[in-house]
Amino acid sequence: MVNIPRLPTATQAPQRSKRTDKQRKAEQTATPVSQPTVIAKAVAETIKDQAFIEEVQAKVQYDSPQGKNKQALSAYLDVLHQAKREEYSHLLGVDFYV
Repeated sequence: MVNIPRLPTATQAPQRSKRTDKQRKAEQTATPVSQPTVIAKAVAETIKDQAFIEEVQAKVQYDSPQGKNKQALSAYLDVLHQAKREEYSHLLGVDFYV
């Protein structure tokens, strides 16, 4: 049999220092506010430049095929989902056309 020792019955809460509201406010105002870094300043400047933002947005390419590749992918997905479409059609008695 295992014997588990109990905690002492008279446990004490940790003592907190008694501070007034004035002391708390003084401590908060005494802490210095850090200055922005060089990198943060540069990023902030580029964000403000509307021409730069428009240039970057114009260069964005979306992950979607173009032309014949798009048609081929669509045909492949139609074949891939044909079994599910037939299953739903049989289950509900309704034909799906997408």
